[in-house]
Order: sequence, then C-alpha cells, then structure tokens
Amino acid sequence: MDHEDIQVLLEGEELHESYMKRHAAKQQALINKWEFYLDGHKFGLKPIPEKLWAPMSVIFENQLLASSRPKSEQQLTGALDLPAKWTLPMVRSIFPDLFILKICALQPFAPDSGGVGTIFYQDILREQKSGQNITVPDSNYSVGTEGSVPKRLRMTIVKETIETTKEILAATWSTEVMEDARSAMGLNVESELLSAAADEIQRAFEQRILAAILAGAGAGNVDWHTTIDEGVSTKDWAETLSHAFIEAEDAIFGYRYRKADYIVCGRNVTKWLRKSQTFLPAPVNQLGTNPYTLGVEMVGTLTGMWDVYTTVYLNENKAIMGCYPRSVTDAGYIFSPYIPIAPMPLVYAEYVYDEDSSGAPHGMYRNTDMWSRNIRSRNGHRLAVPELFATVSLVS
Repeated sequence: MDHEDIQVLLEGEELHESYMKRHAAKQQALINKWEFYLDGHKFGLKPIPEKLWAPMSVIFENQLLASSRPKSEQQLTGALDLPAKWTLPMVRSIFPDLFILKICALQPFAPDSGGVGTIFYQDILREQKSGQNITVPDSNYSVGTEGSVPKRLRMTIVKETIETTKEILAATWSTEVMEDARSAMGLNVESELLSAAADEIQRAFEQRILAAILAGAGAGNVDWHTTIDEGVSTKDWAETLSHAFIEAEDAIFGYRYRKADYIVCGRNVTKWLRKSQTFLPAPVNQLGTNPYTLGVEMVGTLTGMWDVYTTVYLNENKAIMGCYPRSVTDAGYIFSPYIPIAPMPLVYAEYVYDEDSSGAPHGMYRNTDMWSRNIRSRNGHRLAVPELFATVSLVS
C-alpha cells in the first residue's frame, strides 16, 4: 500500500468518525430535549430505564410530529386532530412496558424517514468455504489436523431496508353516553375508547412478532409427549419437560454459540412447567398488574436458568425459547417503531362494521347521533437471525 492509498484510507476513517460523532451528538440532543419526560420526576411518573432513553426519545419525537403536522386526510379538519397532550402519555405508558422490548432490538425509524428505514443486525457465519456457510449444527467444525488451514468464523453487519406496516382500529360512541358519563363521573368517553384502541394496537405488535418467531424459529423444534409412560407418576413425568428445553437450547447453541435466556409458553406448556420441581414461581408482588403486559406475563424461572413467560398469543401446546438482545444490533428480532399512535379526524357519524337491514355497506359512515374516530400506527419489524430461536411442542 503506497502513500496515496494510506491517505485515502485515513480520510475515509476520518469521515466515518466525523459521521459517528455527528450522529451521537444528534442523538444526545434528542435525549436532552426529552430527558424531563424520560425521567418523569417532574410529573410524578415512573422513570423509564436509561437503556431505553435513546430509542424512546426518537419515539416521543415521532409522536409529537405525528400529532402536530398536517396529514393528507386532515387538511381541512386539522383542528379536530387529537392533541399531543393526550397521545404522548399513551405512548409513554404503553411502550416501555411492552414485552417485545425485552426480546427485540429497538431501532426506531427517524422522524424524517417517511416510513422506509434501514435496520442493522450482526450475524456470525461458519464458512464451509468462501461464500458457503454451514446451516446445520456441526460439533466437529473446529477440529483440524496438524498444519491444516483452520476453519473460519465470519462476523457480518447486515444492512437491510424495510417498510413500515399500518395497523388501524375504529372507536365509536354515542353522544348521550358521552354527555352522561361526563356529567355523572367526569369521564371522557373518547379518551377512554382511544386509550383502549391504542392498547389493542400495541398488544397486536406482540402477538404478530411472537407468531413470526414461532413460525420462523431457525434452530428447530423439539417434541415432548404428554402421554405418561406406564409406571411413571405425573410429577416425575413433568420433570422431563425441562429435558426438551435443554435440547432446544443446545440446538440454538449449535448454530449461534449462545445460551438461551427465556421461554415464552402457551397455556398447556405453562401448566406442565408449574408441575415441575425445577420451576420457581415469581413472587406475586413481582408480577405486577400493568394492563399493557397482560398479553405476556412473567410467571417464574425454570431450572434457575431461564425466565418463563406465559401468553394467550401462542398455541396452547407451543413454546418459544430465545436469547435476550445483547445490543441494538446483536438480536434475533428487530422492532422499528415509526408512528406510535396517530388518531384520525373526529367524525359525527356512526361507523358501520357489518352490513345491516338498511343495506349500509361495510365500512360506511351512517348519519346518526354517534361519534367515530380511527386510530392508526405504523411500525417496521424483521426476524433477523432465526437461529437464535427454537421451539418446543407438546404432542400426545
């Protein structure tokens, strides 16, 4: 490498370092802007964990812009848009407690991304030869003879462009109920309905992501039979379920050299685990009653090694075993929030869900003494490293 080549290389490194410094400064400025809300002390709120401050500051900024800038559907009715003072508290109360933030790397899209963004994730490949990777566990991969060329592990940073998907729900309420609830209890029916719709959308993230992981788990599946062998007690048979999870973890380790951290179970799997002597239930006061975590709840640990969660989102006879993210790029699944909550204009009409006797078509607004408002969300997500997940299935 001559002098000119070295000069070009150094200039490239300086440009990269300059970019990284600008990016870090921009991110820190956003954190500083939202620190009062991230900390929450000023409002008597539970503080958001500091490891989430960077992505949550981007999410708050996106939400503020979504609540204030005009949208194509709202050019003539912008004054009726739901103000940020309603939507920001919704986002703050929902997002930090989502289960998917525990198992996914959070890479929010920038406010100016336009719903198309770039995600990054790292991967470790075992090369059979240049450009050809081993796709099955191989315990002899590192074995070689004296003087032989060692086999190679290669780390890559994958850059991928993805688009957001849209979720939308409608809320409808009567004028009389709104008036009576306000006068009798000081209750804002619209706020309550929209909060419930927002909860439902956020829970939908978790259900969809868990379904994608279950379908795409790349380390494989281990079957465990619920039919008890003759002469074996139910108590002793339940102990063997942990053997299935040991096998599932070994499959992950065979692909990615990572030990699993958690298990997410359907109802029947949870029931069998609770019968095991190696299952330690979580203290009741630790489980909490946060309404945004009811879809996925931590119920204890198994063999002292894996956190155990139960959920109604999975098939009752299925379980997912996975690894918690180590960083924003070292994770099996990437979640990229863009527009957390975007309420549409308020409409003085009833939203027709099904065709009725009047012949009003599905999705039509009907002129009655009712109010309707749609609420939508846009987010990106991607199963990045499937082999960081395995499944266990209960079979009869």
